[in-house]
Amino acid sequence: MRDYLNIRLSYEAKYFIESIQTQLQESLQKSISESEMPLIEKSIKSFINNELKGFDPKTIDAISITTILKVSSSSVIEGAFKYSKNFSLDEWIKIENEMNAFRIDKNIEVGSLTPKLYLEKDVISGLNQYQKDFMKESMIRVVRLSYVISIVVFAYYKYIFHIES
Repeated sequence: MRDYLNIRLSYEAKYFIESIQTQLQESLQKSISESEMPLIEKSIKSFINNELKGFDPKTIDAISITTILKVSSSSVIEGAFKYSKNFSLDEWIKIENEMNAFRIDKNIEVGSLTPKLYLEKDVISGLNQYQKDFMKESMIRVVRLSYVISIVVFAYYKYIFHIES
């Protein structure tokens, strides 16, 4: 299951997300050939025919499958969370320090800082847990979710672009 999440991201988080999104979208487009798209669409049509028995056959016959495979801000955040979900607190502290030292050109256009995210519920729960996990002893409130997303996405950014610590 998925839920919508509206959150204002930092410029840095959006920069990391956009960079990852571009890299992975290019990789995806190179990986899937034009000849494979009809096979994917045929598989979807077969699924509809075989698994959705309650549909009226007239409706099934009228369905047109248009497949667009896209890397989105939401899928990048989900990928980042899944990649890093077993990191230790010490690893997170190191990543946070690296992120804070990382410099980004602020003149690059990154689009809206408030994307409407559509995330798996377990990813949202995990990110919410990180808000508590990332609290330092001197803190009264939990860490802002936007900051948690920045750290998680930066860890993924390092992984995708092979940036060593």
